[in-house]
Amino acid sequence: MTPVLVQDSGAIKRMSKKRFISVLKIAVTCILFYFILIKLDIGLFFEAIANALTDYFLISVFWFVVWSFIEVLKFRSASMLTYSLSTSFKLVFVGLFFNNFLPSSVGGDGYKVYLMKQLGTSLKNGTAFVLSDRITGLLALLALGVFGFALHIESRVLIFQILENNSYQMADKIIFLSLIAIFVLSGIAVFIFFKKIKKFINKNWKHFHHYFKKHGIQTFLWALLFQLSRALAILYLAKCFGFELNLWAIFVVLFLMSTITLLPVSLGGLGIREGTLVYLLYAYGMPLESATAVALIHLAVILAKALIGGIIFLLYKKENKMAAG
Repeated sequence: MTPVLVQDSGAIKRMSKKRFISVLKIAVTCILFYFILIKLDIGLFFEAIANALTDYFLISVFWFVVWSFIEVLKFRSASMLTYSLSTSFKLVFVGLFFNNFLPSSVGGDGYKVYLMKQLGTSLKNGTAFVLSDRITGLLALLALGVFGFALHIESRVLIFQILENNSYQMADKIIFLSLIAIFVLSGIAVFIFFKKIKKFINKNWKHFHHYFKKHGIQTFLWALLFQLSRALAILYLAKCFGFELNLWAIFVVLFLMSTITLLPVSLGGLGIREGTLVYLLYAYGMPLESATAVALIHLAVILAKALIGGIIFLLYKKENKMAAG
């Protein structure tokens, strides 16, 4: 009986730890949004929304839709066309739901692997599909971010201005250095993650090597189109608020924003992603109210996709219960 009690005690401790981490993430998310909105002039914010150019906004919506569709095609390519377009859509959007709304330790990728296993895909293949989808996306973002930084002079000048120019407030320098620090910490977090799954990868290295060699390039090309469509959506969203932003600059912004979001300190990256986007757009010269509007619309699109995934998830659970009954 004693071992059972010890096991139960350990399980309770793990559950308590998970709940504490979840509550902490929710608290951090709320604090981050508080700091995003505290300096906002509500009157100017709504004025910016009211004066937004409808034509550019509709073009931005079009690219957001394209971005979502390419995300599905990218995953379908990563999964070697194993699933139909509709099944790939369900897997991607349910994953988005888990990533953005549920403060669990499973995450969208883990649940996608679980769903794929239920569809008859082996754990080995499911993991390869998810890793390919993730890694090619990060590589595409890295490539575009590096090219953006190399080709867009203003991005390089901006960094040196923040670090060297006395006209920048100390708060701006602290925020920028904090972004760099978080960027480094995110890299360490990714390294630790891959170190944890290293044993699994080494065990199945031949399988993964053959898979990436055969399907990696095609998925990488889809990843480039995915990031391009996302950048164009933000480009035209900035235009609808009367601000011209260079496409290469947006790639730099997306690279920094997406990398920093990897740091698991808030619920689904909420708050960190929006705060980084607002700060970087503001640093490029966009009015604070317009930058905040862009960040909140970008967030609304992400949450809308996640909500669609939530509906799909609930319908999926209902079908399973009916089948079991």
